[in-house]
Amino acid sequence: MDLDYKKEGFVPSPLRLFFQLLVMMFAVEAAVHFFLSTLYLREHDTLTNIADAVVLVLLSAPVLWYLVVRPLRNFAVAEQIQAATIVSRSVDGIITANERALIESFNPAAEAIFGYRAEEVLGKPFTLLMSERCHEAHQEALPRATSAAETNLVGKTLELQGVRKDGTEFPIELSLAAWKVGRCPRHLSVIRDITERKLADETKRRNLEQFRILNEINKAVNSTLDLKDILNLLLNKIDETLPYSKTTLRLYDRQTGSLEPVALGNLDEQQWRRGSDIDQSISRRGLSHAVGESKAPIIVPNVQSDPRSVAPELFRKQGLFSFLGLPLIADGEVLGVLGVYTKKPHDFTDEEVKFLSTLVAQVAVAIRNSQLYEQVSRQAVELKKANAIQADLTAMIVHDLRSPLINIMSIASLLEDGLFGEMTAEQKKWAGKINANSSNLANLVSDILDLSKLEAGHIELVKLSIDLGEFIQSSLENYLPRVKEKRITLKLKPSSDLVMIDADPRRLDQVMQNLVSNAIKFTPAGGKIEVGTGLQGSNEVKIWVKDSGVGIPPDEIGSLFQKYRQMSNANAVGEKGTGLGLVICKMIVEAHGGRIEVESEPGKGSTFTITMPLKQPESSGQAVAVLSESETKELGTVCD
Repeated sequence: MDLDYKKEGFVPSPLRLFFQLLVMMFAVEAAVHFFLSTLYLREHDTLTNIADAVVLVLLSAPVLWYLVVRPLRNFAVAEQIQAATIVSRSVDGIITANERALIESFNPAAEAIFGYRAEEVLGKPFTLLMSERCHEAHQEALPRATSAAETNLVGKTLELQGVRKDGTEFPIELSLAAWKVGRCPRHLSVIRDITERKLADETKRRNLEQFRILNEINKAVNSTLDLKDILNLLLNKIDETLPYSKTTLRLYDRQTGSLEPVALGNLDEQQWRRGSDIDQSISRRGLSHAVGESKAPIIVPNVQSDPRSVAPELFRKQGLFSFLGLPLIADGEVLGVLGVYTKKPHDFTDEEVKFLSTLVAQVAVAIRNSQLYEQVSRQAVELKKANAIQADLTAMIVHDLRSPLINIMSIASLLEDGLFGEMTAEQKKWAGKINANSSNLANLVSDILDLSKLEAGHIELVKLSIDLGEFIQSSLENYLPRVKEKRITLKLKPSSDLVMIDADPRRLDQVMQNLVSNAIKFTPAGGKIEVGTGLQGSNEVKIWVKDSGVGIPPDEIGSLFQKYRQMSNANAVGEKGTGLGLVICKMIVEAHGGRIEVESEPGKGSTFTITMPLKQPESSGQAVAVLSESETKELGTVCD
């Protein structure tokens, strides 16, 4: 930018100071001559006085010029040259304008920003460089910028729309300052092209928005398996990303291999389904099929004229123009195709394709999970039906087996009693074996029947209010003959508070029979069995059966409650059961809302603990306990 010192109205301040000093000296000299003449009453010649003053001024002028004015002028010129150099090398556009907002200077940075040469804009209005939308605001701000109240606006910036020589608009940041040269106001505008900054801000905003959408999709994928909810969320998020777009989502029918529409966004469903039928009828040659077969995104600038479009009339009716197809792939399998349409020509950017591809990848996983969930649900229903059929079939078979077994047991007992004649000792032995084996088989049949009913959910609990202490004592009395026979000590160790529980007496007795029978079977002669009860917290009661038998190997405890599992030491003690008793116990206890646990140490015995909920009264909800002063009771003891 060149500064013209000869421009009209431009006078450097040192030169102005020089002339001002000369005028002041002339005025002072003339006033002194006039005052002296008046003071001494001498006649004075005005012209003489003026001449003397002029002579004095002329004599003083060179001294003033060389000693005062010239150094100041050289300093001012150097400063102006330095300022001009800074302005010309500035990376920001610097423009000055007069009081009428006509451009007076235009630095090289401004030329690069706006595309004009300086001579093309000098003398032109400043609004030449601004968008028409900003003209009115500029005119309103101009008087305020030149007013006395706002002479310094440095540091105040505005974001406006500038206009380049080729007519393109772009964002600028403008800082405005105003000052006066004499009485003439001047304006200085510092302008910066902020296009790149705006693009960076927009990219950052778009990335944050995309991250938010992906995060919402991810939360939805992890929170629901409902396919409809997931697809609706996907279409909504695409609508946020590409306003005014139309979307279709099709999934492959695994039986027919056709693409079936499952969700539409901003489209007429009836018309689209008719077009879909046309698509399916032409040997799978539509755009969606092309996307599915290629397993890659496909962009079509104009679907109305593309040869792969099988229903161009539909696109014309719907007003659809550009198309982006994205495959939904999960575990390497194409599940369907997402189609995005626009109503105007649209050049899908790589960023848009990348974002939408990430979006559909997440949704594809959700769709696969939803399909697997539906498949598992259907299989669960079918399995439940199969279990019910199996339970009914098992019950029928078991019923048909139990009746002949009862007949065999009855005949064997009659034979042993000699009803059909006197029997030899050998015959009685074999009749006894027939009776014992038939009894074991009947027990097995009964266990299988109970287990099948429990697994099928056919068990019905008839719950009654039970005094637990009295119930267990009554149940254990049935085992006194057996413990006496094996010389085993059986003890009842009740809690000081014998509690009330809600339970099915028959099923609970079945559990106690299994646990106590097992304890007797696996406890050698002279051993001990303890059955106890006690409160656990304020809402539960525990029942335990503890023996001093052979114990259970640690590696077998985990499989103890599985069907048909026999302990490895069962043969060692000569006892073998069906392997169903503990499984039935566990299912009955859990049906009552309780749990069963076991602790054991080989060679020292086992402890089975049942935890059951206490009876809850209807009003207060607190556990009810019947207080009883009880001590440990030894029900059966056999001494050596």
